[in-house]
Amino acid sequence: MIDLKGNKITWLGHATFHIETASGKSILIDPWVMNNPACPNDKKSFKKIDVMLCTHGHGDHIGDAVELTKKHNPKIVAPLSTPISTTFCPVKSREICSPISATRLEI
Repeated sequence: MIDLKGNKITWLGHATFHIETASGKSILIDPWVMNNPACPNDKKSFKKIDVMLCTHGHGDHIGDAVELTKKHNPKIVAPLSTPISTTFCPVKSREICSPISATRLEI
């Protein structure tokens, strides 16, 4: 068994993971939950999302990114190849980071 030091990692199906840190931060990786058949119904809503990590722009990886960003206003981290300008354009206030190489981000 791995000691996660109070952190919790939940697989939500396909490539989607929800990480809750010991300090109370909520991180969502590849936010595709609503129409994801592998995501349990009781895991399709979140109290908060502090950071959203998007690995690339396919629908089965960012399917709920805009809706969840509108609701939770998280920091968004995505590679330059993700269609951020078209995907997140409807979202008013947000912080988007597109690291070019290995980057350490404080959340």
